[in-house]
Amino acid sequence: MYSRRAVFQLLLLTWTISFSAAELGHVFSSSVHPCDDFHEFVCNKKANNGLSPLFKEVLDIYDDRVKEVLAKENDPIIEEFKKGSEIISEREMFLLDPYLKLLFMKFIYVNDLNPKAWKDELKPLRDEVKSEVVRMTQKSFCDSESECDSDKRIRGTEIRFGFPDESENGAMLTEIVQKIQQRFFDLKKEEVIPPGTEPDELFKAYAKLLRNAYDDVILANDTWRVRFHEKKQFDEYLEINPLATGIGFYFDENYKFIGTMMPASLYKPSTPLSIKLRKMHDTFAFAELFFHANVYFLLVEAPKNHPGRKCYYENLESESRFDGSWGPTLDAERLAADIIAKKNAPRKGRFSDLQWFFIVREATRCEETNERDQKLGTETLKHNLQFRKAFGCQPGQKMVAEKSTMCDVYQ
Repeated sequence: MYSRRAVFQLLLLTWTISFSAAELGHVFSSSVHPCDDFHEFVCNKKANNGLSPLFKEVLDIYDDRVKEVLAKENDPIIEEFKKGSEIISEREMFLLDPYLKLLFMKFIYVNDLNPKAWKDELKPLRDEVKSEVVRMTQKSFCDSESECDSDKRIRGTEIRFGFPDESENGAMLTEIVQKIQQRFFDLKKEEVIPPGTEPDELFKAYAKLLRNAYDDVILANDTWRVRFHEKKQFDEYLEINPLATGIGFYFDENYKFIGTMMPASLYKPSTPLSIKLRKMHDTFAFAELFFHANVYFLLVEAPKNHPGRKCYYENLESESRFDGSWGPTLDAERLAADIIAKKNAPRKGRFSDLQWFFIVREATRCEETNERDQKLGTETLKHNLQFRKAFGCQPGQKMVAEKSTMCDVYQ
């Protein structure tokens, strides 16, 4: 039986849900209490046709903007690939490295999709998160009389916005793209491709021509060669899919930890609600990057009897434990919730900011097909005290863990 308080909260949430659904196009479930099945409460797959309109609103609308620009651009190389076969998917088109990454950068700069003002707005948030992670690291790992290596690593960690080198501009990128296009069609005239070539073979032939055209143009210019060919971080930074909304990280030539925010995660949404929710998402993303910087210390440098190291290594395949790779995600979700809760923003009729944060986090899992990852996501909430406070969850409800199975690395 639910307490009177729980019943009241369910009625209140049902009313506020219907109020917010119209704005977002997302239908929350009114048949389950968030403390019993938060995934169903947020995702409501039957009503939302297995999709997540909320996730689309907050994170993926960037895809639509890029596709709009791509359609208007009418890039001649892409059009040539499309002539070869209608079965070549848009996804496959984006796998044509590195030209399409360069084209994507041009889209961003020419159309100002990642405005500097928005990045400047996010920097104080990044610094706030970094300060909290430094404090937690000092408290958990460092001798009070001296700094530890992990603390120094966090202080030296960079999170880069936009692209590694901000000196590019639309005019320069446009010039490079035009030269590659011209070279591609020159090479195509020289290449003899037999009529009736199978689509997959034609795709491979065109991809080879494009790569050669790219190299011919970039290698001929000393500045472009260093920037777009020799720097490993260019490919590391954008990964395979330049539309990715998540984070990336790598160690530079001096073994310095570099965290990167993908372009899509830096796009500024257009509505007040989506802007607020994006900042919540980025609070989590910043925290996750900084905690990743500490994983190396835990798994490589920390003493073998360190509780965090032991927890990450022991029983990784056991259902009662978490995979070590989830450590930074768990810690980031906790910290982001703490930061949002401390700000104690007044509730304005729908959900509180803290409730919205957890809703956004769960919305990212609505289209998750990996059952293990979905289950682990649910388990993180069961162990999060801020989640319990946000929705008034009580012992005995399914979203409250009976006992802790998490690695409590940070005190």
